[in-house]
Amino acid sequence: SSGMVRLAPNHNARIFMATQVVDEARHLEVFLNRLAELGVADTDAEIARRATPSIVDFKARLLALVDVGDWEAAVLAQNVILETLEFTVFRHHAQTADPVTRQVLTGVIADERRHLGFGENDLGRRLLGHDETRERLAGTRAELDGLVLASFDATFDALGRPKDERPDLGRDYLALRPTHLRPTHLRPTHLRPTHPSVTPPPAATPPTPRPGGGTSWMTEGFGRCPNAGESSTGSGRGTATRWRPTRSSVRGARW
Repeated sequence: SSGMVRLAPNHNARIFMATQVVDEARHLEVFLNRLAELGVADTDAEIARRATPSIVDFKARLLALVDVGDWEAAVLAQNVILETLEFTVFRHHAQTADPVTRQVLTGVIADERRHLGFGENDLGRRLLGHDETRERLAGTRAELDGLVLASFDATFDALGRPKDERPDLGRDYLALRPTHLRPTHLRPTHLRPTHPSVTPPPAATPPTPRPGGGTSWMTEGFGRCPNAGESSTGSGRGTATRWRPTRSSVRGARW
């Protein structure tokens, strides 16, 4: 996310990417603290041990897109594909996690939905009338989708989970992520989360108003990113409303 700040093509995108850097740093801190609470002594070693080869390749590919300054492909990789991956995995985990971990995941999911909305909206505007860019991004998407799907299988293999007992994360991921790189298809509406704490509002026409302004993340148009650059009062100033777990629920986190 930090590398994306310098690539941002305009002031609003630069501000949003800067807020996403803060979001991701907060996610990292709360996850590391939660791992420590669960008895993981060396969190860095545990993360490295569990990282599948396809996820490592995904990271390298994303960093390469940032290094060459490809804003559209980097937004697709980070804010659409990666955020959809995280949304899919965290949502499934939240259904069976302990209460504290579920609270952490629910808060992170709220941020990821906002990041995903930015990516979809930004690409939706940029791809209007740019068939060549759409074709180029379609190739990037196919490559990264393959890495995501391989990571699901590798993770369950490492856990020793029988194939007939695995949730179909690949199906859910493919249903949630954009099926075509076209503005009219960039808003996934046909798969609904099952956990009540993270269920977005149902699709509607016209867009569903939200308290404080804006529209629901599933139904709004491409002219506005959900919660991006919006205060809790809907004034359109400042950053998005922040999720903060209580200190009693996640001990040791510094907010």
